[in-house]
Amino acid sequence: MFARARAAPGLPVPNPTAAYWQDAPPFPELCDVRSAAGPPQTADIVIVGSGITAAAIARTVLAEWERKGEVSHTRILILEARQLCSGATGRNGGHIKASPHELFHRLTHHHQHHNAAYTPQRAAALCAVQTAHLAAIGDVVRAEGLEALSEYRTVQTVDFAVDAATDRRQKAQMDAFLPFAPEGYAMKAYSADEAQRAFGVDAQRVVGAVAYPAGALWPYRFVTALWDGMLRRFGGNEGGVLGIETGTAVESVQ
Repeated sequence: MFARARAAPGLPVPNPTAAYWQDAPPFPELCDVRSAAGPPQTADIVIVGSGITAAAIARTVLAEWERKGEVSHTRILILEARQLCSGATGRNGGHIKASPHELFHRLTHHHQHHNAAYTPQRAAALCAVQTAHLAAIGDVVRAEGLEALSEYRTVQTVDFAVDAATDRRQKAQMDAFLPFAPEGYAMKAYSADEAQRAFGVDAQRVVGAVAYPAGALWPYRFVTALWDGMLRRFGGNEGGVLGIETGTAVESVQ
């Protein structure tokens, strides 16, 4: 199992399964975007892939270059083996969910790499980074005016327990985490009857639940809209600051 996990993924297959999330792309002209002359020979930064991580890096770097007045003489090149944002991000249902009480428990009890526990304060700091993703993504959505297109919304996520041991464990983890949680972070525990009344579940099967903040959006639409905005703002493949080459697999990095 570990050998398979560490193995190089290889190049994408030529006939991947079609993802529902990529139906009716909002920017069809970007699906196979590439320059007429092919990839340039040089660039200041080369990013392999065009999903949410690539878009976040490119957006951050371009904003920093712009702030420093360096954007006019630098270049970022995006290399994507298939269509734009057609990999993991484009096949994702868009749950923005962190379970900080579970992470807090793991960190304060042991760490898999050096078998030592974090202090509650250090664990809480790491959990705060995790929970900040919900607000951070929402800030980008609003800054780019993508609320409707990306279908971004904040929701409540609920973890149901179907046995007493799980119910005790997740509620104990919640109780341990909340004194160290970020200010204003809310979690709520439910008994079986309370869960039935609040969520309509079968109280004979669900013995308890915990609920906490989460979010959702359409990742493919969100990320392709970010690429569209960056290309419009910073120029495209023919001489612009940002270049995207789809259908361009990276076989080695030197």
